[in-house]
Amino acid sequence: MKLEKLLIHHPRVKIGNENDQESIFSIIDQTSISSESLQISFERKPNFYHFLKAQGHRAFVFQFLNHDKSVQGFGVSTFRKMQWKGKQICLGYTSDLRTTPQLDREARLQWRKFYGDVVGNSPQIEDFDNCIGFVTAVWNENNLAQKALVKKKRPGDFSYEKVNSYKSYSIWGRWKPLIRCTRNVRPIRESEVPLLINLLCNKNDLSWDQDDLIRTLLVFKKSFHDFFVLEENGDVKAYVLPAPTSDAKKTIIKKWPFYLKLMARLLPLFGKQSIRRNEALKIQQLLMFTSVSGDENSHLLKFIEVFWYQNNKLPQVDQFSILTVNLWDKHTQKPLSLKKSGFLFTTIDGSLYKVNTEKKSSVFEEINDFNQLEIGFL
Repeated sequence: MKLEKLLIHHPRVKIGNENDQESIFSIIDQTSISSESLQISFERKPNFYHFLKAQGHRAFVFQFLNHDKSVQGFGVSTFRKMQWKGKQICLGYTSDLRTTPQLDREARLQWRKFYGDVVGNSPQIEDFDNCIGFVTAVWNENNLAQKALVKKKRPGDFSYEKVNSYKSYSIWGRWKPLIRCTRNVRPIRESEVPLLINLLCNKNDLSWDQDDLIRTLLVFKKSFHDFFVLEENGDVKAYVLPAPTSDAKKTIIKKWPFYLKLMARLLPLFGKQSIRRNEALKIQQLLMFTSVSGDENSHLLKFIEVFWYQNNKLPQVDQFSILTVNLWDKHTQKPLSLKKSGFLFTTIDGSLYKVNTEKKSSVFEEINDFNQLEIGFL
């Protein structure tokens, strides 16, 4: 089945392209991801499609048209090659659902019907590379997304099944002086790269496809040789990839609660640049954190301390503003003790959902844990 065949029955939905992105940027300017007290905008100029390459090898931006043909909304579907029990699969991911208040009822209904047809027929759609099914991620306090994607159900409609939850930590400063940090963190050695690849790409359950992971890292101009390791007593205990992601997606705070505003004003007292609303933040992410053995939280805290310490040694103009870390919630895992370690930070809770229809593939039905996905790419 070709995607064009489905679109014939939904004239209010069309596929966007990289040569015409102004309507996308116009809608992004009108919308923000928000909770009750926080509004964040993700700036994707000059190329909205650039970050999509980090989400998959193929991407479609579906635009929603009013009766006058004006674009009043869009949604994104990306497709990533992964491994399941040693065999290559293709996993779909839905993101960036944005609509303006001007989007008319007919366009909304056609998009929802089209999306249901796409999800239900994904393994048969040639353009989707035999996609087994779709997942989507939602901030727990993103009221608009919760209402649009999670809570609304109709008889015979697709449904959302929560399978994973996660926390995103944003570290802004440190009130407790860090005199020195561990010396056990260092760049990865050539001889250690095969072990890292084996950990990420050769698991019996869901894991990365090696070629697709290489392609993804190149989006941020990184490779396996840019990882760092934590070594203890001659053994590698954990891996992580520090990477600035602002070139692909800039984060801008539009509205913030009082405590965050106060924290931003106090940053210069801790040797950091002040952070202002409506200005892009310089963010460093710790991606692909993988613990080989031992206490995962302890390993991650050591990485955080090292990169925070190194950043503070730089001139203010060269420092990143925020260090971000993302962790999947695990039943046996204790909370990351950033406060006890002296860091000033905020957290955002999110959830990953499977998008289910009556026509669910057997492979997709088997997979109920997606914690091999990198939250920073969602």
